[in-house]
Amino acid sequence: MSFYVKIPISTEVIESNPDCKINGVYKNKTLVITIDTRNENIHQRLGLGTKTRLYWGKKRSFEIQELSSVLWPIRYRVLAREGYYMDDQNKKICFTTNAYGIDQHRHVSKVLMRSAILLLVIAGMGFRRTSWLLKILFHVKGLIITSAIITNSLISFYFLVLAVNPFFQGAIQTC
Repeated sequence: MSFYVKIPISTEVIESNPDCKINGVYKNKTLVITIDTRNENIHQRLGLGTKTRLYWGKKRSFEIQELSSVLWPIRYRVLAREGYYMDDQNKKICFTTNAYGIDQHRHVSKVLMRSAILLLVIAGMGFRRTSWLLKILFHVKGLIITSAIITNSLISFYFLVLAVNPFFQGAIQTC
């Protein structure tokens, strides 16, 4: 005999994508949340009129890691597709459906990236300790934090630190 249990879960990624079709399933000791971006309102997101014809290309899917405060790791499975439309000058304009709050190239959520930077910079932890702590506390498996993950976010984090605490303005030197 089997039964189903519904658990309400809210994350920044889920809240940031109200137009997407979202459902979840528990399998292999992991909570997999599927975000189908193919159902979002593309005309509104691109600022197009509803009479503009959209042409669709290939579909793709990828997985994203998320911080998890529940007993299981959370992974997003994002379903996306490529498309294009013709503008007024008859030029082909390409686009891809996407979910907000994720980094497609690094396969992590932006919440996870911010947490890693917070531990690295504010707490002064190294790469290995930060990876270990994220694995133990938030079920982040296989994340190896390198300087490549935080390169883009570190510059904006620098300005955030300056805005929050003027004490750092004298301690941090610009290049």
